[in-house]
Amino acid sequence: MIVRLLIIVTVATLGIIPNSKAQIENNWVFGKYAGIDFEQSPPQTFTSNIFKYTGSTSNDTVSSYASSSISDCQGNLLFYTNGCRIWDSTHQVMNNGNLGCYNPNNLIEPLSTYIIPKPGSNNKYYVFYSWGSSNSDGFYYSIVDMSQANGKGSVKQKNQLIKQSTSTSYLTVVEHQNNKDYWLVFLTSPSNSPNSNYRFYAYPLTQNGIGLPVISHVNLYLGITTKRILKSTPNGQHLILNARSQIGFNTFITLRYDFDKNTGNINNKQGILKRGQVHPSAAYVKHRGIAVSPNNQLIYLNTTYALPGQEDQIYQVKNIENAPHQTALEIRKMYGNLDLQVAPNNKIYFIYHSGITQYHLGAIQNPNIRGTGCNVQDSVINVAPLKTGESLPRIYRPTPDINFKVKSTCKDTIE
Repeated sequence: MIVRLLIIVTVATLGIIPNSKAQIENNWVFGKYAGIDFEQSPPQTFTSNIFKYTGSTSNDTVSSYASSSISDCQGNLLFYTNGCRIWDSTHQVMNNGNLGCYNPNNLIEPLSTYIIPKPGSNNKYYVFYSWGSSNSDGFYYSIVDMSQANGKGSVKQKNQLIKQSTSTSYLTVVEHQNNKDYWLVFLTSPSNSPNSNYRFYAYPLTQNGIGLPVISHVNLYLGITTKRILKSTPNGQHLILNARSQIGFNTFITLRYDFDKNTGNINNKQGILKRGQVHPSAAYVKHRGIAVSPNNQLIYLNTTYALPGQEDQIYQVKNIENAPHQTALEIRKMYGNLDLQVAPNNKIYFIYHSGITQYHLGAIQNPNIRGTGCNVQDSVINVAPLKTGESLPRIYRPTPDINFKVKSTCKDTIE
């Protein structure tokens, strides 16, 4: 008891917020062989076993968009997936880890994989993914038990359907207000039409499993999008999503919603960035990435448009209520930047490539700083001769716990 008290007092004195989940995001595994270990400083690369399936041109393209990984509380890689297979820490396919999407009629959707700890368990993890095909469109999950196979893990439940859907890759996970459960959130259309009314589904994830969804009718018509992105702010209070615009220069191509972490309700749509702000004469504008600064104050948007020879842009927008679209700042123009994501070191990374090469990561070094002081750098990590693929991996990032209560899948935690 005395030791326990001293630990708490010392932590409070140093101003450190402990979180034994903090290491579980330390290894990033990309869709094409490359991996990055953020436990090292500077981050170090390693070779994964994710590869492009060569049996189908479509699979070759799509598989490089989807990956997710998770580590233990000490930062050691546990396993990773591209939504088609699950690999263990030795880069071998996990026992029962072939999820079966490797065929021409069953494609993994871009940005549609996610791994999170199962509430109430020290050893089990949810693996979420979505498939897009004529036969098996929808959101699925499998459960990995790391107590099996001498600690290498085994897939105990596989390809469990959550919801049939024809539009499946708007997917994210938000921690519940109770600091122990989660919300699995996705946005989907009830029909095949891209102009149909989309709805949010928020499924509670508790120690009892996956509950019934909270459905939010948000009167949203997205039109056609090629890369669907749904991100939450670090504090989980807002959801940010993209929509490629082919109509109207005053159409918002970035939207923000309020998210109630206690009830799962989603409402209060707010436009953030308009098509005309990016380029007034482009045939269409689309997103390549979305990220939110660690302090929740700034939203970063990576956009491109259909004009030959044009560079992509990274915009910065204040994340405040009723912020007018004029607050968007263009902080960088460059050719070939893809995706945006906050890393364990609180920098925001993006894939920087020229032509078809995908060897480098750029970084926003100070993402909490407004304007060009955020310091965008084109190439800070070189993964050559490996490649990253078209997207950064979807990584579960724990919410900082300001109440000094450590929520963890690890056994030795401070309450």
